[in-house]
Amino acid sequence: MIVVGHYIFDYLSFMPRVIDECFQRILDTAAAIQDPFEQSLFIMVHVPYLQPFEDMNKRVSRLGANISLILRNLCPLSFVDVPESGYSERKASMGSTREARWAGR
Repeated sequence: MIVVGHYIFDYLSFMPRVIDECFQRILDTAAAIQDPFEQSLFIMVHVPYLQPFEDMNKRVSRLGANISLILRNLCPLSFVDVPESGYSERKASMGSTREARWAGR
């Protein structure tokens, strides 16, 4: 809650609605993307950036990223053979810039 003079701004009261609207916009945009790989990367980048959940945003984004691949009988994303340092650096780069081009470097 923020108090300025006689005005009280209770930002927590409308934040769940705003997050829900933004999350729905991400889902709608992802649904409009035809390429399953682009759709997968879109979800993986945008869900953790929004932080719609109190915890596990990155895990949810990795699961969500696999939905479009599995629906089209493609292999799901797996990071088992990726060194943890490389994976963390790419995720941080993608999250801070919101550009999926960092995923392949």
